[in-house]
Amino acid sequence: MTNTPASPTVAVLDYLGSETTTSLVSALVNAGADAFATTDPDKAVQAGGLVLPGGASFADAAAAIKRIKGDRIVGQRLAGGRALLAVGTGMHVLFDDAVTGSRTTPGLGEWPGQVVEAAFEAGEYPVVAADGSKLLAGIVGDVFFDAPQAVKSFPLAEDDFIAYPKLSWADINGERILAAVENGPLWAMAFDPAMSGEVGVSVLGNWVQQLQPEVSHA
Repeated sequence: MTNTPASPTVAVLDYLGSETTTSLVSALVNAGADAFATTDPDKAVQAGGLVLPGGASFADAAAAIKRIKGDRIVGQRLAGGRALLAVGTGMHVLFDDAVTGSRTTPGLGEWPGQVVEAAFEAGEYPVVAADGSKLLAGIVGDVFFDAPQAVKSFPLAEDDFIAYPKLSWADINGERILAAVENGPLWAMAFDPAMSGEVGVSVLGNWVQQLQPEVSHA
């Protein structure tokens, strides 16, 4: 008898308790994951993959993540080389800070750079995949951007000893914005895969396929 491999477990950090989380869990299941929403630190750290969703403003997301010690969860996973996928505002809060009007809000500081206000309207737009991108491999079609903010530069210095992140960009009505990042165990997308139909599920599937088994402390 042939044993069917178990679907990789994916925890979605439910720091907001929003419909966005529910939609993302559903999309991950469609992409082949055993996905669930949680705020439990142990489950979030031990799962085969962790997703940091969007669904709020930068300031609200950053505050809510820190309130449940999500910044520590992110740090623990990355320190152990465990896969983490950030989506929408979840990607943006990984940067140093965001500027809205005259207000600057600190982020988690995993990447240098600033999130700024964007002029484009929410909608489906094409993305130019980075050379060798695994996240966007085989993807044909537009994806849905809904965030009113964007990252327009990635000021990380190159290092001879560390592979530079793979950066994918989108040109939206003349605005060049960062659409996706692949940085070791940390991958991120500025667009909403749950709102991107079959294309979004395919992108999530690319991430799910490279996940490692859940960590056991037995």
